Amino acid sequence: MPVREAEHPLSDLRAGRAVPEGRHDSGRLTYGCALGALASEVSDHDALARQALSQLFAEWQELLAGVLRRLRDGGALPPEAPVDRLATGLMAALQGGYLLAQTEHDVTPMATSIDMALAHIESLSAG
Repeated sequence: MPVREAEHPLSDLRAGRAVPEGRHDSGRLTYGCALGALASEVSDHDALARQALSQLFAEWQELLAGVLRRLRDGGALPPEAPVDRLATGLMAALQGGYLLAQTEHDVTPMATSIDMALAHIESLSAG
């Protein structure tokens, strides 16, 4: 996927950071990540479930790393950019943001955590 010409080389990544205003679940507004909530509930008690959830998170994180690799390969990030570590940080920002949004019933903490992770990635930009 080529990086489009934009105000900043990583603006496409930032534009893709849509923070949901909350989900409707059985007529009520809910916040948070279903995978994160499930992981929190079962990881200490069910090794099989923990392994399955770990794999799902790893696949999600690999999707993020793939986007970052394409940006690096397209010249938007320097060749030495640690895309796997950046993907881990971005995943942590997403999950931490989800947790805080759920606790506060407000998406602002999620938007802030994602914005800060993307600002760090942008600071590495070669452009």
